[in-house]
Amino acid sequence: MDEYKKYGITYNKTSDTLQYKGKNIAGLIIHKPGKNGSEKDKNNEFAASETEIYTNSDAGKDGAYFIINRNGDVKEITKKEFKKNN
Repeated sequence: MDEYKKYGITYNKTSDTLQYKGKNIAGLIIHKPGKNGSEKDKNNEFAASETEIYTNSDAGKDGAYFIINRNGDVKEITKKEFKKNN
């Protein structure tokens, strides 16, 4: 969970969910810069970035969807946008 703290994301033990600014996270896409020099970069499989995807069906009906770009900026997106980028 420590890696998410730098984005302002916290873990709520009571509800067992990740949260951002008090909102339960139903979906999260994190785009990370590629690791130059790695074997995958040499083969051009993931040269531009690496992506992590988190989903939580228990976030509730008010669960929000977020995307974090390569610069670490967090943006709330719609469920439809999440599915399109997923």
